Amino acid sequence: MPSQEATHPLRLATQAATLVRDARLVVAHVASAPAMLGSAAWLLGGRRFRYDRPGSELDVRLYGRDLARIVIGGMLSLPVALVLLAVLAPALGWYLLWEWAPVPSRVPAWVRAAVGHPPLAATLWVVERLLAADRFASVALVSPPSLVHPPQAPASPAGALLAVEDAAIAAGDPPPSPAAVAATVTADRPEVWYLVNGVAEARSMVAGSLLALKAATGRDVTGLYNPSMGLGIDLLECLLGRSLDIASRPVEVISRRLGEDLCKGRRVVLLAHSQGGIIASNVVRSLLRDAAAGDAAALAAEWGGAEEGGAPRVPLSGTPLTTALLAHLEVYTWASAADDMPHGRLPDGSTVPFCEHFAAQGDLVSRLGALTFSGALAAGDDGADATKDGARHLENNVAAVVAASGGGGCGGGGGGVSLPGWHGVVHVLRAGPPGATGRTDFQGHLLKEHLLPAVAYGALGASSVFVNKYWVAPLRGRCE
Repeated sequence: MPSQEATHPLRLATQAATLVRDARLVVAHVASAPAMLGSAAWLLGGRRFRYDRPGSELDVRLYGRDLARIVIGGMLSLPVALVLLAVLAPALGWYLLWEWAPVPSRVPAWVRAAVGHPPLAATLWVVERLLAADRFASVALVSPPSLVHPPQAPASPAGALLAVEDAAIAAGDPPPSPAAVAATVTADRPEVWYLVNGVAEARSMVAGSLLALKAATGRDVTGLYNPSMGLGIDLLECLLGRSLDIASRPVEVISRRLGEDLCKGRRVVLLAHSQGGIIASNVVRSLLRDAAAGDAAALAAEWGGAEEGGAPRVPLSGTPLTTALLAHLEVYTWASAADDMPHGRLPDGSTVPFCEHFAAQGDLVSRLGALTFSGALAAGDDGADATKDGARHLENNVAAVVAASGGGGCGGGGGGVSLPGWHGVVHVLRAGPPGATGRTDFQGHLLKEHLLPAVAYGALGASSVFVNKYWVAPLRGRCE
């Protein structure tokens, strides 16, 4: 939920460019919206019942009251969101007119700024402050203490190591460092697991996801609940956290907790679904910033020079969060709506933290996030090709950014190519031909309904680190 502090303040030109980019993405992919819960034949024809889906989000017997609350909350919040968007759209149009149109573009820059910028700047300020108000914003996240697991060896050490090597190749990184290899195939540290939920989820639904993850991995997972004020408000929060990089209270709480765990010598596994992917992206950005400060503090705290005999210098005080400690953080996102996933590098060139992502080809949210910005969609299938980094580089020429956002496909396919600003391979659940069974049966957005069953039935992530390292539930064989 948004707070009043920006983790990475963006210039107004960049904000305008990313808003235009996201509007174009929505238009390009809106046809995928009906498939988020599965096709009509899938929902009404009984095909989804051929697979075991305990605790499905679509089970009215389990979540009837919660689904009713979600519908009512959406009905109440969507008008608020539409009003804010109705104000934002003309303000953005006015800004683009003065920055983009031929005649105003010849006006001196200070005149364009004085006339064209205030409406958009004021509107974004109001939206940010409104969503930070107590009526909409959540209190600090309330969650139980971390559940610490003893070190546990990977389910498939050889497969996990091979998957790490493949991920490094796909990311263009050097081969995994000895430390990364050891961390992959040995049980070297106690583990703590967390899950950040997405939009419009009740606590009971998140609790069901925690049970499903425990059944799949054998680990107790602590839920870091991201409260919902209705679908409309949640979507505006996604706008602030993703397009405008506005800080959120979940980001502040989660990054602080994860940093403490890392400094205690633990391995931290962060799972995130949907909007949770946006939060996870901003958490990683916050941790990287804290680690950079910790690197500088550790260097300043060291004795001035190596000891005799070339022995390493010893810090004078306790261990702060450093980039090296981020090697023990792993991030796995499911149907992530994020438009970037930042990372840092160790002296040997390896990237931290380790990230992996899972998404269905037909899911609208994944198309607006992980699939497009990782380059995992097939060429010509994504409808846009602009990254936030590109927006920053071109922020003084909004017209160029708008034009770039409509350029061809991202290329890659299967997650083998990453665009600037994205870290981690995306495992794509490819859709089969219309009416086909197997992979088509698992197309959708929901964690327990689509993505985890797709893994269980061999349709998604068979070569992933997550499956080879942590999946201990029975794999039910590949789909037909």
